[in-house]
Amino acid sequence: MYSKPLIVHIDGTIFLNNSMDPDGRLAQTLTEFTDLIKMPEGVYTFKLTSFSLWSAAAKGYVAAEVISFLKSYSHNKLGLYLEEKINYVMNQYRRLRLCESENYLALIAKDEKIIKDILSDKSISKLLVSKGIHNTLYFKMSDKIELKQLLFKIELYAIDETNKVGRSLDINFLRTTRSGKEFTLRDYQLEAAESYLDNNASVGGGGVVIMPPRSGKTCVGLKIVESLNMTTLIITENEVSSEKWKQEIVDKMDLSENSIELYKKEPHKVAPITITDYAYITSDRKAFDLLNSYEWGLVIFDDVHRLPAKTYIETANFESKHKLALAATLERSDNQGNMVYAVVGPKWYELLPQTLRTLGYLKSIECVEVKVPLSEKDKELYLYSEKNNLGNYKLREIAAFNAMKKEALNVLINPHKRTLIASFYKDLAKKISDEYNINYIGDESDLTTRLQVVEKFNKDEINSLIYTLLGVQFEFTNIDTLISVSYRQASTNEEYLRLGKLMEIDKCSEVAKFISIISTDTVEESDYRLRRKSLINYGFRFSIFDLADLQKGGVDS
Repeated sequence: MYSKPLIVHIDGTIFLNNSMDPDGRLAQTLTEFTDLIKMPEGVYTFKLTSFSLWSAAAKGYVAAEVISFLKSYSHNKLGLYLEEKINYVMNQYRRLRLCESENYLALIAKDEKIIKDILSDKSISKLLVSKGIHNTLYFKMSDKIELKQLLFKIELYAIDETNKVGRSLDINFLRTTRSGKEFTLRDYQLEAAESYLDNNASVGGGGVVIMPPRSGKTCVGLKIVESLNMTTLIITENEVSSEKWKQEIVDKMDLSENSIELYKKEPHKVAPITITDYAYITSDRKAFDLLNSYEWGLVIFDDVHRLPAKTYIETANFESKHKLALAATLERSDNQGNMVYAVVGPKWYELLPQTLRTLGYLKSIECVEVKVPLSEKDKELYLYSEKNNLGNYKLREIAAFNAMKKEALNVLINPHKRTLIASFYKDLAKKISDEYNINYIGDESDLTTRLQVVEKFNKDEINSLIYTLLGVQFEFTNIDTLISVSYRQASTNEEYLRLGKLMEIDKCSEVAKFISIISTDTVEESDYRLRRKSLINYGFRFSIFDLADLQKGGVDS
């Protein structure tokens, strides 16, 4: 029997018995100076890393506070080695900084040992232009993002003092939105904004805010825009998300619509608030350079898990006084999500789903996996493809289009339940749309048509629809059930964002169902094990049924 809720290992791994933290306050506090690793029911796992401790120091924490907290709540005695590490790492804050010096990037250290550690890294040495006096190294300004990534990998973190001052902008929230609703920010949204505003200057102007899907990250971003009152560039995942940001600004802020520009095609226009997306701005060099020539006060990276991709990392080069990264999760299949911290800044605020649930803003969700065998025809095709080494792409496609999934859908689709169906494969989505006469959101229709379908669903004019990748950025309301029929391999990010569609409390049932139909004995089943594990690590429970269970009424659909 444990007397205290924490077990703290010598390597910095922390286990939290969440039965001893019923309101989630300890877990939420731990996010201030640790990285959350996983939070399955029963025991949450956190990790004290060099960067999480350095970030805590940037927030104003001192080593003694962190050590005292751990000692107060730890069942076991803290190891001396761990105490020494906490002291050492947190004392490294302010010992390394980046400045601009005569058109060069100057990396200035407090002592020679840090310089020696840096120069011992071959990748960094290759970028070096020259070595100056007073523990200073000079690099090209164009190598700043790469240098910050390389420093991060060897656990060295610099305060970036190269950020420039942008133009001022008078912008404020409306008390009553243009759509006629009274508007106030939730307490946790204010906390998130205040945490960024209070701390970003301590590292040169950047930082990250992590919040669950549907918790209002856009409102947090707009509160920061209002507080800074500076010209703002917003980079989003896609055109749909850009439109959503514009709608939110027009509805909730006192800025005129001609002061907001969607930057997506020629003729390119730049406004005090300009919105673009990662794919477009990195595919057009002329458009990129024009945007980068403007004096931005703030750059917002929405859905920032996209940023570390090789094709998108260049967007981190946009010059501004402040940089803000917003995300539901930093998980990536290439495990490069933490590079966001390297190029943007520390995590200033992370809101746990448990905290959101305690506050009454998160719906309970039942996760169900329905295992369906391949039809005889599909099984024959699958075995042939496997035998002839046609590759996992072909095997995944066969598993996705498994004809037996229709048997599961026949049971699960209930005309009296508000249902979303998610499919990675467009052809499968269209097939289901035609067979069940369900509205479909895909790239065949224009944005206006897609928005009209979403509006019909949200106004209860239709009870079900099916969407593909393009549907990820739309907001749907009052959902009873989400059914997934095909998947982007083992993408844990896609899984979490799909589940996020159900999270917000609304007028539908207090418990929503998240149902995934999986073809058994296929690569799809192997992929889904990883997706399921990721949701379990977020604290969600799973029930697993086979098709026979389902047809006998095993899932209350």
